[in-house]
Amino acid sequence: VSVFNALDEADFIQQRFPEATALIDFYKQGFAFTNTSSAGRLFDAAAAVLGICQSNQYEGQAAMLLESCCDELISVEECWSIDAGNLNCWPLVQRLKDCDPRSGSTLFHSGFTQALEAWLIHWGQQLNLNQVILSGGCFINRILSESLTERLTTSHWHVHRSSVIPPNDAGISLGQVWAGGRIKSSQLSNR
Repeated sequence: VSVFNALDEADFIQQRFPEATALIDFYKQGFAFTNTSSAGRLFDAAAAVLGICQSNQYEGQAAMLLESCCDELISVEECWSIDAGNLNCWPLVQRLKDCDPRSGSTLFHSGFTQALEAWLIHWGQQLNLNQVILSGGCFINRILSESLTERLTTSHWHVHRSSVIPPNDAGISLGQVWAGGRIKSSQLSNR
């Protein structure tokens, strides 16, 4: 998930977050920053832009506070793009600039759910798939998890979600142990 191009929004970022001035200066000077593939950073950005949480004091704080402000999801005009297969949600974050926390959280959750659905359908068509496993810390968010599952199921997708192991880092580490065990087992059987 491509979150944003800081140079395009440097004035807004510096005005809203004065402590980011040094980062913007580095960016303008050509320092390379790595894009993130973490949807969690998108939740952090939305919460910060809406003034809900400027920095996490504990894991997932901004995302939880953002979720707690959300009303019933709505249908929103497309405010994302899929570029070369990558989902860009920066236009969604830009739309939050003039929102209050409640309407902004609703817009964010609605738009992000719709964006993920569009992105998954895009890749499903490319790869001839109609199944997905929803995993990662952002799927602890009940609103995102349930609404995306409902939307995809309506589109005839088979959605798999964690029911025993949490979908966040605990589940990821368990999957890594399982995969490592399969690799080791395969190596032993080839001897």
